[in-house]
Amino acid sequence: MMEKETKFKQTEIGMIPEDWEVKKIKDIGNVITGKTPSTIVKEYFSLDFPFIKIPDLGKSVYVDATEEMLSKKGAELMSSLRLPKDSVMFLCLATIGKVGITKTDSFTNQQINSVVPDKRKVTPLWIYYFLKNNISYLESLGGGGSVYTNISKSKFENALVVFPKIDEQERIAKILFSLDSKIELNQTMNKTLEAIGQAIFKHWFVDFEFPNEEGKPYKSSDGEMVY
Repeated sequence: MMEKETKFKQTEIGMIPEDWEVKKIKDIGNVITGKTPSTIVKEYFSLDFPFIKIPDLGKSVYVDATEEMLSKKGAELMSSLRLPKDSVMFLCLATIGKVGITKTDSFTNQQINSVVPDKRKVTPLWIYYFLKNNISYLESLGGGGSVYTNISKSKFENALVVFPKIDEQERIAKILFSLDSKIELNQTMNKTLEAIGQAIFKHWFVDFEFPNEEGKPYKSSDGEMVY
């Protein structure tokens, strides 16, 4: 049986399969720009809700560890900016392009715009991979080429997103996520092997008690180690 030939159509951002759609981000979800509560008020910070900033993005698809966290009081102060699980975050200031998905109810600072997706239209992973792989297009919205790029909430809301039907989104995103997971696993394994290697090196060449001519541990006998 011959495969059906894919037909394409011209859109504002190039050629796409005929049955795919092009929508503005604001038409497929709610956009929220974060904010930082006063750092003077220590009661706003505790261990209740992830507070996501630039260093927390880009390490993995889902953000499950942050440098700072908000207290319930801090979360209450910013209740209108709360991001539910599966919100897609995008760094829109300075060096743009870091992306992540919330793993639980979270908050971000003002450098991050987030999409709370309408899951009837798009999956979080599809938005994640679209944003991650279309940095040049998104940079152009903030005046592309500038050293200091700033994509405002308004510009971000009006950015275009291309997507197929939900089942195809899920199929494609599943493949991409599987590849990402394997890459992350390999990176973790490499870091573990590197740490083991450093520990072995230290044991043998720094901490090891080489015997002196009397057979006693050289360092413990006040001998000076020469490398």
